[in-house]
Amino acid sequence: KEAFAGIERAGAAPIVALSHNPDTKERLGDYPWRLMLSGHTHGGQIKLPFYGALFAPIDDFGYIEGLNPWRDRLICRPS
Repeated sequence: KEAFAGIERAGAAPIVALSHNPDTKERLGDYPWRLMLSGHTHGGQIKLPFYGALFAPIDDFGYIEGLNPWRDRLICRPS
């Protein structure tokens, strides 16, 4: 809450949120960020060819790697 205090929504530059875990998107959903950068997924720690990640330390596997939409925003986890 403190990180977003004093930020005006109208006419402001896009806000980038840095979050260790992309699962925090739900907790931060009411704040005006446009892009979230996260790293906790490690790109999927165990991957099989043609199958993908078997394990990642997150709840929502849709955000393991890459640039992904969420509501009207984007979440990026570099590969």
